[in-house]
Amino acid sequence: MSQNFEFPKDKEIEKEIVPLLSNLIKIDTTNPPGNELKAAEYIYDILNKEGIDVEILKSSDTRGNVIARIKGKSPGKKIALMGHLDVVPADPKDWSVDPFGGVVKDGYVWGRGALDCKGLVAQQVWTMIQLAREGFKPEKGELIFIGEADEENGAEYGAKWLIKNYPELTRIDYLITEGGGFASRITGKNKYTMEVAQKRPFWVKLRLKGAPGHGSIPSLEDNVIVKTARIIEKIHEYKTPTEINPVVKIFLKEFLEGNKVLSKLAASKKVIEKMLKILARKDPSTATFIHSMLHDTITPTMMKSGYKENVIPGDAEVVLDARLLPGKTFDDLLNHLKKALGNDFEEIEYELLMGDVFTKITNFENNQFVSAIEKALKYVDPEGVVVPFMISGGTDSRFFREKGVQAIGFQPIPPGSMSLKEIAKLVHGINERIPIDTLVFGAKFFYALSKVSLETTNIN
Repeated sequence: MSQNFEFPKDKEIEKEIVPLLSNLIKIDTTNPPGNELKAAEYIYDILNKEGIDVEILKSSDTRGNVIARIKGKSPGKKIALMGHLDVVPADPKDWSVDPFGGVVKDGYVWGRGALDCKGLVAQQVWTMIQLAREGFKPEKGELIFIGEADEENGAEYGAKWLIKNYPELTRIDYLITEGGGFASRITGKNKYTMEVAQKRPFWVKLRLKGAPGHGSIPSLEDNVIVKTARIIEKIHEYKTPTEINPVVKIFLKEFLEGNKVLSKLAASKKVIEKMLKILARKDPSTATFIHSMLHDTITPTMMKSGYKENVIPGDAEVVLDARLLPGKTFDDLLNHLKKALGNDFEEIEYELLMGDVFTKITNFENNQFVSAIEKALKYVDPEGVVVPFMISGGTDSRFFREKGVQAIGFQPIPPGSMSLKEIAKLVHGINERIPIDTLVFGAKFFYALSKVSLETTNIN
């Protein structure tokens, strides 16, 4: 079945997938508030017209998840393609195009969500459409598409809600979603990152008290803004220890292959910080990227205090975005804060705003789905190989991993298409866009994966 097939022509794919993504971008699903139901209904209408088994699962009046299925002739492995429908905010005054205009120009589709992650959704929806038109029906198993809500704001209306209310989704065997796939040309091979692990996010609010008073009579020794600034500075300056887990060790070895100097990064913690400093002078983006995989991070992201120009406030709040390495707990974060702040730790009150499930690592060795991904990648890039790695952020795959689903983050972006620096700048950034040829490339990959995965994973 999967050994001999032809891709649709690139121009034919482009003709359908570009307007599909453009129209998705035009549906403003900024989260909060989300309003993903409109996007779910758009996808539902498209898939329903193709005769695909599709349904909308509403988590509120305005929030919706769309699920579609192509069932095989008999029971077998269940494989899910998943992407989220919501996006982060975008301020039009900062952009050169309307962030919700779905603009197509200069070989790109522009707009909020083009990379994160409506481009992925468009690739997966196009795949379902194409398979349905061909009458694709695996011998065994089931192919499932999940367009989920609320990935950008805690998953309460998306992945968490789906798992709680539709526990059959936790019986999916393999799942592929965002989180990896950018590639680099190294030692004659195109090495694509394959996300199998991610850091555990904690959002924490710190509250501080001081002596309120008139701005003209400062009490600097207990001015809560001064105190807060000191605490923020301590957190910023605090250095967490270097840790190399097995996934990161493999990643470093593969991506630094051929570079005698940088390959030392993978060899020893004793030299790694020194080598990162050298790398930072030559390639700061890569150095920052690697640093985040080797350390717990604690980043101040929000601060609130004061209500009038001439009044010293009596309280202040700081929000921290902490990302801990797999296996870490909230107690580990508190220990970091105690070390960073010293006696100042006793001056704060803390509230855990969000602390998710343990971030399990997908077993990527002798994994049939990984084999299917590798095989599908060869169809679109004969020189492509996958390399396991860990992302510093988080995706909703963590909720499925916690329930035993083997989840992978992979949306292939070939070498020369977009650099890591460019991707990092555009995701959640200004003028987000995706090259049309990359959009088509990814669609072909998911098409190939769908055709080979159920065959590969059902081999006993």
